[in-house]
Amino acid sequence: QSLITPVLGYSAWPTMWMSQFICMEGIMRGAGRFVLSGAVTSVAYWVVSFPMFLLFGFVLNWGFLWMWIGISAGPLVALPFYAIALYYMDFQVLADERRNNNAKKTA
Repeated sequence: QSLITPVLGYSAWPTMWMSQFICMEGIMRGAGRFVLSGAVTSVAYWVVSFPMFLLFGFVLNWGFLWMWIGISAGPLVALPFYAIALYYMDFQVLADERRNNNAKKTA
């Protein structure tokens, strides 16, 4: 029990923003913003998460908690970019574009 409780506690709190990150990524892809989604995700994981994971876990040898924080840092950094893109996205224009594309395919 002494090992399981801290591990579950450490892994529970970062999943909140990681799940929001995955949701925002899905919204961007569903809206047809593939390039934005790919760029933000790539930067989040390869520029932020992976180096922090290596630094905390292997260079500084700070242990499991800090390795998990390093992995979670990328999605946390990416969320504001997705939130800004989502705020400025015009869903009526997106719906009209999809409607026109579907009308062209059926015609």
